[in-house]
Amino acid sequence: MGATQHRQPAGPDHLFGEYLAGRHAQETRDFTVAAGRFENAIAADPDAPELISRTFLMEVCVGHFDRARALAQKELKLDPGDAIAELVLVVDRLKAGDTAGALKHAALLPSDGVHRFIGPFALAWTREAAGDLAGADSALQASIKFNGFQSLQVFQLGLLYDYAGKPDKAEQYFDKALAGTSSSIGG
Repeated sequence: MGATQHRQPAGPDHLFGEYLAGRHAQETRDFTVAAGRFENAIAADPDAPELISRTFLMEVCVGHFDRARALAQKELKLDPGDAIAELVLVVDRLKAGDTAGALKHAALLPSDGVHRFIGPFALAWTREAAGDLAGADSALQASIKFNGFQSLQVFQLGLLYDYAGKPDKAEQYFDKALAGTSSSIGG
C-alpha cells in the first residue's frame, strides 16, 4: 500500500466524515472515540458551534478536562447557561488558586432543574476553598428547603466541617444525616 492511502484527507469531506464518525460513536456511547473524532473535526473548523458543543461535552465525559477547559469559554458564548462549562471553570479557577474567579463562576450556575441542588453544593465547596466556612454553611443551609434531599445536604455540611478541621461539628451533622436516613428506611 502506498503512503497516500493512509493519509487523512483534508478539507470539508474530512471534516464532515470526522463529525459523522463522532456522532455515531456518541450514539453508541463510545465517548472516547467520539471525543477523538470531534477533536479531529474541530481542528479543521475551530469556530463551528456544533463542534464546540459536542467536543466540549465529550471531553468532559472522558475526563479530558484540560481540553474541555480550553473550550469552556467558547461553549459559554454559545450557551451562557451551560452549567457544565461553569463547573469546569470553577474547578479550573480553584486549581489555579483564583478563589475569587471560582466564586464568580459558582455564582453563575443555574438554579433550575437539577442545578438547584448542584449549584448550592458547588458554591458551598468553592466558599470552603476560599476559607469562608460560614458562607459555605449558608449556601448549603439555604438549599435544605428542598424535600427529599435534607439528609444529603446535612451530610454535605458534615463533610464541610470535617474538611475544615472541626470534627465535633462534623459529627453532629453526620449523626443528624444518619438519623434522617435510618428513619426514612424504616429503622
